[in-house]
Amino acid sequence: MKNVPANCMCCSKVTLHKQKFVVKGFGIFKCSGCGLGSTKVNSTFNSKNIYDKSYFNGGQNDGYSNYLDSEEILKIEFNAIKKNILKFKPKLGAKLLEIGCAYGFFLETVNSLFNISGIEMCDHAVNVCKEKGLNVFNADE
Repeated sequence: MKNVPANCMCCSKVTLHKQKFVVKGFGIFKCSGCGLGSTKVNSTFNSKNIYDKSYFNGGQNDGYSNYLDSEEILKIEFNAIKKNILKFKPKLGAKLLEIGCAYGFFLETVNSLFNISGIEMCDHAVNVCKEKGLNVFNADE
C-alpha cells in the first residue's frame, strides 16, 4: 500500500494520504488529517469508466444485471423510503436532490411531493431521465 502527500479536497491541507484499498485498479486513499476517503489522489481515476451504460445492463461484475427490468421492485423499496421521509413532515413542494439518481425511479416516486432534481454521472442514465422529463444533470455539468 502507498502513502502519498496530497492536498485534501475536504480539509484543504497537504496531508499524508494512505492507500486503504484498490478497486478496479484504482487506489482509494484516506486523508490522515480528516479521514476523507478519495480517489482524487490517483489522477488516472475516471468514474465515467465505471459508471457507464454497462453498469446498468450486466456488463460489470458489481453493477446491475438489468436495472430497467428491476424498476417494479426498486419502486417498492423507494416507496418505503418515501414513507420514512414523510415522517419528517416536509412541506409540499420542498426541494429534494438525489445524488446518483440512475434512471430516475426514486425521483418519479417522490415527484408529487417535492420539487425534484437529480445528479448522475452516467451519460446514458442522464439521457433516460431527460427523456422522461426529469430535472437531472450530468455530474460534470
